[in-house]
Amino acid sequence: MKKVMMVLLTLFVSLTAASAVWAGPFENYYDYENPDQTYTYYFDQGSGVFVTMDKNWYQKTLVKPTEKGAAFYHKASNDAYIADGEEEGGGWMFTLKACPDDSYKELPEYEYIGYDEAAGMNYYVQLPTDYRAYMRDEGIRAEYDALMSEVEDVLAGITIGAGTDTKPETSGTETIPDYIPDIEPPEIFESGDYAYQINDDGFSVTIAGYTGNEDEIEIPSEIDGYQVTGIGPEAFSYYKMKSLVFPDSISRIGGRAFEYCEVTSLLQLPENAALGWDAFAYAELPARLVIPEGVMVEGCAFSYCDTIEQVFVGADVVIGSRAFGYCDSLEQVVCAPGSTVEEDAFEYCRAMENIILCGPVTVDEGAFPYCGEAERRKADESEFDALLQADAGTDSSETGSSPTESPAEDVTGGWAGGWEETADAAVTDELKSLFDQAVQEVLDVYYEPVALLATQVVAGTNYCFLAREISYEDMGDPHYMLVYIWQRPGEDPELLEMQDLEFGLRAN
Repeated sequence: MKKVMMVLLTLFVSLTAASAVWAGPFENYYDYENPDQTYTYYFDQGSGVFVTMDKNWYQKTLVKPTEKGAAFYHKASNDAYIADGEEEGGGWMFTLKACPDDSYKELPEYEYIGYDEAAGMNYYVQLPTDYRAYMRDEGIRAEYDALMSEVEDVLAGITIGAGTDTKPETSGTETIPDYIPDIEPPEIFESGDYAYQINDDGFSVTIAGYTGNEDEIEIPSEIDGYQVTGIGPEAFSYYKMKSLVFPDSISRIGGRAFEYCEVTSLLQLPENAALGWDAFAYAELPARLVIPEGVMVEGCAFSYCDTIEQVFVGADVVIGSRAFGYCDSLEQVVCAPGSTVEEDAFEYCRAMENIILCGPVTVDEGAFPYCGEAERRKADESEFDALLQADAGTDSSETGSSPTESPAEDVTGGWAGGWEETADAAVTDELKSLFDQAVQEVLDVYYEPVALLATQVVAGTNYCFLAREISYEDMGDPHYMLVYIWQRPGEDPELLEMQDLEFGLRAN
């Protein structure tokens, strides 16, 4: 199997020109049984493309036409993922594709089939770079493994223009056998720079492609009077842009929709959406990625994204298996309350240093395999917002992502930023009440706020107090410390951290 692993040099202009003349959907196909009891899929492309396999493979696999080829899936894995309400990409084994040039050589893993003069196309097979079996059933997983162990034999059985030796016999207008899959490709419409297909509900659409050349893309919420609710497979793959913003209407980003793309400055994902298999795989994205509330990140959605350094996982987000697999630069993951991290979600993120779980977070035992010496710690629920806003700074375009909610605005109209020293350090009755509420559960020690040193606005307000600690067991031996408290407007204050003060002399 030919395997090419490389850093892609994304040249959008050339790839766009090539994709404009790529072979369309492989919808004109049928399957038949050969005299030797093998089975062949015949695709009516150019001189004809033939994929021959044994009965075992034929019975346990299925074919789905795509915009640029024909994808072969392990049926049991695919059905199981769909039954769980997940992306149809589960069980993917390979995709037969065609293109007029040699751009396929930029794929991380492929098998070249040959050139067809009648179609003017190079035919090749794109192969998965990650594991696609259904992991929750050992029997299904074992069946997938057995099929993939024979994939080389199947690829060796792909031929172009084989003629009457392989092509099924015909008699008049009747094809023998007469089985033709009942598949109708969706009708594609164009509106400006976007191609789209109308969804089954008749009221919404899924974007199928983009032909523009803008470097700041804001996906529209409506096209031709239809609400835009989805991004289709490979719709923006390989595209290079500065920023990418989605409307709230998006509920699904399809498999490989932004595979190998580049977003240099800002990526703002929609809330409560599903990100399909390989949705952003191999993409170059901003260093800081925020997954908004309610998002389902399906398998391998951000795999091999080597530019991501921080991931903030919002509330009620589910991170699926291998969603961030092999992200070589990923150093920190911060999870909000209610989020779920499934098995192998962050496998082989070898640069990982910090895993911070804020409040109740569900984490499978094997969620972070092969992540080096990463330190995992639990934190208070409020720390997620504090870390998110403190790291975001004042300009979201510098971070590459949008936070789950807007920064809190203080009474002076200032936005979240660094600490501001107080002009008057006096502890008023109101501040003392706030302090006492936050530390009231600390037993056997009395804390007296001496001065308010600084404040910081972060989805609420952080307070830094200088406090005196007095033990009830030794009232005559007080010492001083810094006490950090956070309060969201209208809610009770929360104690974040206490730091002992250390004194020493330093010569000038």
